[in-house]
Amino acid sequence: MNPFSWNSKIVVLGAGDRGTATALRLFNSGLQPVLIECNHPTDLHYNRNFSDVVYREKKIIENVQAASIMVGPSGDDWRKQVEESFANRVIPVLNIPGNQEQDLLIRLQPEILVDCARRLPKTPELGWQDFPCVIRIGFKFNVGVDGHFVIGDNDQYCGMVFQTRHDMIPDITGTDDVYKAPIEGLFQTEKRIGDAVMEREKIGMINSINILAPSSGFLNGLLHSGHFISTGQPLFELVPARKSRDSGSILPVRSRTIAGGILEAVLKHLYQIHR
Repeated sequence: MNPFSWNSKIVVLGAGDRGTATALRLFNSGLQPVLIECNHPTDLHYNRNFSDVVYREKKIIENVQAASIMVGPSGDDWRKQVEESFANRVIPVLNIPGNQEQDLLIRLQPEILVDCARRLPKTPELGWQDFPCVIRIGFKFNVGVDGHFVIGDNDQYCGMVFQTRHDMIPDITGTDDVYKAPIEGLFQTEKRIGDAVMEREKIGMINSINILAPSSGFLNGLLHSGHFISTGQPLFELVPARKSRDSGSILPVRSRTIAGGILEAVLKHLYQIHR
């Protein structure tokens, strides 16, 4: 018997900007989300997100606390810790080894699954149709093909909730401030988010190759030191000095808008099944 009430069976994949904003919006609306994050998240903006609890165990963002709970390949001790988190008004972040979302989702059997990490497992054993409600973000996905709801994430449709198949495939707005790894290898850095850097100043190293700042500014995002990264993986975000230094520690407006759309989709689903 699953010990969770329907109100606690909202699972959010990913604890980055979108996952954190979604968890805060749901939590502050009286719902009880559970976050799932891998044990070595590669989040450039960990300082403003709940992904950091994997390294710090606990973290408070906007007066809401989250705590990391390790989930092993067997045993259900973590379930009791989840219930204790709810009782203490703490958001549980389930920390899983490797990419074992599929096994954990089968064990959790959530009522609502919000994919903020674009990594919902696609296997013969598990698909979006196996959950009562799946919410995806962005026009890479479509209703009835990838989930029950799609939330727009570009400028024109950001936060809009689509419950029927859409035909438009608008461009997704990206950022030119994120710099990616030129090679694979072990990334090491002594810099911290918020540090000011000069053009061609050393940001860190991949193996024995120095990674230099392409321009002056300050680090708005940075990968944790010690990650083995692949070619093309984001390493850091460098923004001009004219921008606010606080922007690296505050959740972006786009993520908050998407979180509002996710809350709307969650409430629509709950209304349909509980009316």
